[in-house]
Amino acid sequence: MKDCNKGRKDNGRFAPACRSSKKKSVNFRNDFSAITLSLFKHTFNFPSLDWIAQTLDDVVVARCAEQKRCDKIIWWYCLNKLWSILAHGFYNMRRMTLIAFMILEASVLFCCGASADKKTKKMEVQAPNDLPSMTISFLDGSQLHAKKLEGKTVLILFFPDCDHCQREATQIQKHIASFKGYTLYFLTTAAKQEAEKFAVDYKLNNVKNVKFGFITVNDVLSNFGAVATPSLYIYSNDHKLVQKFNGETQMDVILKHVK
Repeated sequence: MKDCNKGRKDNGRFAPACRSSKKKSVNFRNDFSAITLSLFKHTFNFPSLDWIAQTLDDVVVARCAEQKRCDKIIWWYCLNKLWSILAHGFYNMRRMTLIAFMILEASVLFCCGASADKKTKKMEVQAPNDLPSMTISFLDGSQLHAKKLEGKTVLILFFPDCDHCQREATQIQKHIASFKGYTLYFLTTAAKQEAEKFAVDYKLNNVKNVKFGFITVNDVLSNFGAVATPSLYIYSNDHKLVQKFNGETQMDVILKHVK
């Protein structure tokens, strides 16, 4: 029986010592060469795969009788390369995750900044306004929302047939010069004819800074509550409530808050 383990060294490569060993190793060599080329060249696409395949082919030819050892060499090489690929992919994934996190953080900060700017603008637009939320209808048929009243304002809730309201209207007419710079709005839920007669009787119909308007009972209850008449509310130029008086009040007390 021939010894197939003895060989000669030919140009730095091992060659088989007998033809029988070489014939037996042809299928084995071709199988592993094909597997190696297919696995690396078509899957991982490394630049030096031809040299790697040739090297493995030499190992298989030289060690044809040691198939298990060849298997270990090939699979060790495959696992080694696979580990390198996974490590490289993990590194790229970590770098991409870090970049994505930084972009996300920057986006959150930008959105928060934009949201804060919007809130600031909204606060600037919606300045405090203590004027009641209701619509006033005037004698000439025009309407205006109370929150849109301009300048210093005095709202007076009254009933034309209320004696307390009549006395206070008389005092206001006498001291109308003290209300210079204010617009006085006499507001009632009564009929238009009654309001017109009240304005004429107490000489307020031709006063430039005095206007008569109409509101509903629901407007009174939702904005002022169940109040006595007359009720007087003084507002500053920036729509803030300065002082309120429920019920008939002496004129000298009212004028202390009119500046």
